[in-house]
Amino acid sequence: MKSKTITILGLALAMGAMFGASAASAEDDSVETMAVILVDINHVPTDAQKETLKGIANNTAASDQERTVANAITNLNHKASAADKDKLKPIMEDQAASAELREVAGAVYRFNHKPTASDQELLAAIISD
Repeated sequence: MKSKTITILGLALAMGAMFGASAASAEDDSVETMAVILVDINHVPTDAQKETLKGIANNTAASDQERTVANAITNLNHKASAADKDKLKPIMEDQAASAELREVAGAVYRFNHKPTASDQELLAAIISD
């Protein structure tokens, strides 16, 4: 009986680790995709970039914060709108969010025709990870 309990517990832990890794991997992919798009935007995202971002925004596996950032990038028109900045600010300050997601949110918040030079460096680091 004890052996069976240990086996079931081990299986549950392994499955939890697998699902946790999958969720982290999905976030990593979404954040990296947004970084790739953002570093390349000049004034406004292209139609192809908007389609990719809409895919992230409509992905139920993406977190609310990821969807918010994807929508804010989609809406860029030389800079982020005041409404989008209001939504990005809490993400930038949320220590529970990944550092990469906070950095991408901050880059969108500070976007002015293109990412700042320091944001371009942060985005490049996210992309190269």
